[in-house]
Amino acid sequence: MGTEKITEIILELLKREYILKEEKLYFKIKENEKKIRIFFKEKFGYDLLLNNQMTKVERVLDKPKKNGGIESFVKLEQYIIYLLILNYLEEIEAGRTILISDILSFIVENYPKEIDWKNYYINLSLIKVLKYCREKNIIKLLDGSEQKYATDKNNEIEILYENTGLSKNMMFELPIITDELNELEDYIGLNKSEDDTVLKKARRALINNTVINENEEIFYYIKENRELLEEEFNIYFNSKLIVLQEFAYLLMSENEKSFTVNTFPDAKNITTITLLLAEKIKEKYVNEKNCEIKKDELMGLLEKILKENEKMISKENQRKTKKILLKEILELLENREMIEKITEKTVKFSKILLHFNILRKEGEENE
Repeated sequence: MGTEKITEIILELLKREYILKEEKLYFKIKENEKKIRIFFKEKFGYDLLLNNQMTKVERVLDKPKKNGGIESFVKLEQYIIYLLILNYLEEIEAGRTILISDILSFIVENYPKEIDWKNYYINLSLIKVLKYCREKNIIKLLDGSEQKYATDKNNEIEILYENTGLSKNMMFELPIITDELNELEDYIGLNKSEDDTVLKKARRALINNTVINENEEIFYYIKENRELLEEEFNIYFNSKLIVLQEFAYLLMSENEKSFTVNTFPDAKNITTITLLLAEKIKEKYVNEKNCEIKKDELMGLLEKILKENEKMISKENQRKTKKILLKEILELLENREMIEKITEKTVKFSKILLHFNILRKEGEENE
């Protein structure tokens, strides 16, 4: 298989969480396992997992990111419950049926602190994690109602699941998002590879983060190895390395928007609206160092762009209230580290946001 085809496979492995054996791509990866394994190990320090169920690249973030977690998980307890469920399933054969009461017993016994497991909100967390496990094909629901269980005060309702066996492949790269990181990190015991080099860390930082700011240690090494990194990312990923005085990031080609969950801008309509809003902010604050705007003023700018660019707004977003749209925009920008400070009445934007707007319109080169 040619280099171009190998590159396509590598991109798919980076884009996707895992690839099941039922897919044709799985067998292409198996045929080229040695080349792909060497590439990921030498370039990123990542391992390729390939077994008789699925294949995936084991990507562990060097540092936890606010936007690097499981989107539906919002509490520390949900991550711990998820880890405990994975631990529990590892000891159970694929295809075997399990009861929710058995899962809960294991969680109660191994949870790192005392919790009231009959509490309604704890039940909701458990069910949320189990639903996520079903979405990821870790377990299958055979019988019972998760909704009824969540509202049952005595935990007497049973639910029957089947273990698919995929849990054994999920422990290597748990995405983390929590302000109480130390507690979770101590519990997981994250491992760092002794084989890490500065270049591997630089490559990982660029594919796992929206931007690398100048105050991050790895930013210096990206600047020092800029020419090599530029060439590599262009050849392997058809992307452009942007290195400015204050930050660096990868500018993906139009076809590779989903290269990483942190890509910005991506192809989502809410991102299009965000960029349109950024244009208005830039027009108003282009000559000011402090890009701090009142939320009421932001709402006015949002109303204006919605009227001026109606054809660019999806029907789904047109149906949303302006208050909800602004909330989603601010959450997106906070997660992408493009807001420096947000208060009840004002928002201070990072200059990074304005730069993305310039690139989108003018195709600006590295500075």
